[in-house]
Amino acid sequence: MNWMFPLSQLHSLDHHTEAARARLGSQDSLRCLVWLLKCGDLSAKKDSMIALKELVSSDQKHAEALAAIEEASEVIFRLVKEPICPAITRSSLMVIFHLVSSPSSSTSMAIRSELVKMGLVSLLLELTVDSERSTSETALGVFDMLCDCEEGKEEAYRNALTFPVLVKKILRVSELATQFSVSAIWKLGRHENEREKVNVFLAEALQVGIFQKLVLLLQLGCGSVTKEKATELLKTMNPCRPELECVDSVDFKNLKRSF
Repeated sequence: MNWMFPLSQLHSLDHHTEAARARLGSQDSLRCLVWLLKCGDLSAKKDSMIALKELVSSDQKHAEALAAIEEASEVIFRLVKEPICPAITRSSLMVIFHLVSSPSSSTSMAIRSELVKMGLVSLLLELTVDSERSTSETALGVFDMLCDCEEGKEEAYRNALTFPVLVKKILRVSELATQFSVSAIWKLGRHENEREKVNVFLAEALQVGIFQKLVLLLQLGCGSVTKEKATELLKTMNPCRPELECVDSVDFKNLKRSF
């Protein structure tokens, strides 16, 4: 299958190649790939996961078709929970990202709830603590998506790692990781039905340095959407800032003017 990848470069090729790509993304083919993930050897698992990653990355309809296959999300989740090689872990996270990234899809929403119940929220936080850049970015992206559902928010509130990890990753990994971290914190701070719980966790975020991180982020510059979310968070937290806040000097190494 390697000659077909990346699929994004196949649009201009002949109809035989297009037909091959359509066959690879068919329901029968997807079921076969899921079966290989479940029962194949290491090489088969790796090739199958790479194929799934290419398919769902090239067209969201493949992600929706994959989500409709029984056990697909469970099998992919298990490959993240019980890692057998870094390449499979990275590809599995990317596939999960596409499975949960359609906000208007009922199937995507159901997959989010299912993955939360499996324990994905805690697993993502643990993965993000000490992982390389691409894995950390994708894990934070999936975490951000899970914070769109009530079950995801509740699990995030319950986990003691949530705010320490999210705040730590701002300005530490990449612009994309910062974007996902700020977005997730912003979503967790907008749970209007649980205002008391939100206030408690925002106080925890303040104690691990979120206010300073967001001010620094605005000084250094970021995308417009992230800027809006960071500004809103600062306005929300400013009245309840405690006297003592945590400041990690390493986060200020790129600051060009006084803070």
